[in-house]
Amino acid sequence: EKFREILSISSKYEAAIFGLMGHIYYQLKDLSNSLDCYQKSTNLSPKSELASIGLFHTLWDLGREWDAFAEAKRFLSLCDSEEYLLMIEEMRDSFEAAGIDLNN
Repeated sequence: EKFREILSISSKYEAAIFGLMGHIYYQLKDLSNSLDCYQKSTNLSPKSELASIGLFHTLWDLGREWDAFAEAKRFLSLCDSEEYLLMIEEMRDSFEAAGIDLNN
């Protein structure tokens, strides 16, 4: 409720506040509210790496892996991201260690 009150005072920080709320909900394992907040944050600030990565992890934890990858692709079409590149390398290494060929 306090966050909503703050949002009504100043929309200048709205994307950041939604991102923070998304993170708090994520930490509380409230993935539905986390998803809602991260989506609002990325809509308001499409180039926010923190909001995008938060949305990616929330979607992933909800079992929506393809939506998570779509978010990563959306963000990477706008900006470079060392964090996303590290995540992709870690996933690739995990697949290779499991004997999964990603080239097929």
